[in-house]
Amino acid sequence: MLLRRNALILLPLLVVACGSTSSFTPGGSLAPASVNHPLDVQVKLDSAHSASQSITPDGGTLQAAAQDGTRYTLTIPKGALLEDLTIGMTPVSGIDGLPLSGKSLAAVQLAPEGLNLLEPATLVIVPETPIPAKELVSFAYQADGKRLHLFPLSGNPAQTTFQIQHFSGYGAGQGDSGGIQQYPPGSSESSADSQATDIFKDSWLNRGGEVTDADTAKLCNILIDWYKGSVIGDLNAAETDTSKLYAAGGQFLRWEKEASRFCESNATVQGEVEAGKKSLAKGLQHAYHEAAPKCELKLAYQWSRWAELLSLLTYAPDLAWDPNVKADIKKCQVFELEVGGSITFKGTPITFTIQKGTIPLTRTGDSTFEGSIELPGTYEGQKNCDYSGANVKWNIKVRADNSDELVHQGSIFDTDVTMTLSYAGKAKCGDISRAVSGSYPIPVSPFQLPAQDGAHHDWTSPGFQEGAVVFTIKDPKGYLEQIGKANWGGK
Repeated sequence: MLLRRNALILLPLLVVACGSTSSFTPGGSLAPASVNHPLDVQVKLDSAHSASQSITPDGGTLQAAAQDGTRYTLTIPKGALLEDLTIGMTPVSGIDGLPLSGKSLAAVQLAPEGLNLLEPATLVIVPETPIPAKELVSFAYQADGKRLHLFPLSGNPAQTTFQIQHFSGYGAGQGDSGGIQQYPPGSSESSADSQATDIFKDSWLNRGGEVTDADTAKLCNILIDWYKGSVIGDLNAAETDTSKLYAAGGQFLRWEKEASRFCESNATVQGEVEAGKKSLAKGLQHAYHEAAPKCELKLAYQWSRWAELLSLLTYAPDLAWDPNVKADIKKCQVFELEVGGSITFKGTPITFTIQKGTIPLTRTGDSTFEGSIELPGTYEGQKNCDYSGANVKWNIKVRADNSDELVHQGSIFDTDVTMTLSYAGKAKCGDISRAVSGSYPIPVSPFQLPAQDGAHHDWTSPGFQEGAVVFTIKDPKGYLEQIGKANWGGK
């Protein structure tokens, strides 16, 4: 639910533009008085005119135009998203079962369905044909037409503008809102949306947009009913059930923003804000400590960021996000270096290969990881000779350093490798068997590897004729991918 301080901001002053001729219930008849279920409708999407693009945490704007010329603009502010996300917008070409008598419709469906924004976005709809102000009915629905209910507008008097914090469907049609109001809203939040729409529309039509003290008192009572109806109950359930946390937390986020706008001096509402924050903090702690041990870092970060943005760190200081110092996150920094390849000595037929192997890298300091391994190899020399008894061994030691703690995308490992080749045994050429042995340090210059799974360095020393030893970084816990892609080092 998105309420506004002033109906001049909330609803258009004279007319609201709306546009297409669409599929409505003929005559816009009201639902029977005995109806006891929410209003579900059939939404027809104009998929040919949909639009999508990736929006970053810095925000962005997405636009779409329907076949009839109606224009849709969605503006997502900085801080609304935690990571880059593909946002979609599909115009609605018709709605079957919508109990409105007019023939104008302007609606759009947003994706991904159910997304919670941390800051409100602005959706502006600019159709071709205006609707008379008294006949304007604004609404929202879930999924593909479930639980359609009244939803308040805000914004430009020449446009249909919504302030939204949850992705579903939004639109405006022509007729009498009583047809929709005959159906129960379906949830405490939908009921709050519907009641707020009535308050603001009355203010807009009869008082030039002034929201009186009596209006504010009504709005606070609506928020209290919403809180008791679902907000606190859903939060309490989510304290120990992470599957319910995203929906419960998103609902509280929307409720708390409205409470802070209208009811800062209402002791009852502010007491509910405090109780809600404590309950949400418990749920976030539970979810974080479920995700972090499993190295589900995107989830762990999401819950930590919510705690920060909702000022919950006072109640849950252990949720403060700092991968550089958090022990449970450092445990996810498990890396490996895969090694394999071959070298041929100049001026000789002798080639040594390294059997591919993986070196576990163990943290030895704040930003250093070390490991060692002994790998078998093969010896190839003169033709028609059997060197399988040469017992080739490669002793490899690795030290990798990253002063940025691998938090930022594009960080690198400064890698120093020491390799020693040794062999001892017998070679057989025809009927002649002879002992062979040797030990050589293989000079590998320090090199850099990008901090990403699969990054590799093909090393060839000028002391050898051909061949290459390939070093490949491995990230079995997915730390580099999760941290790097989200750029979580910054705010």
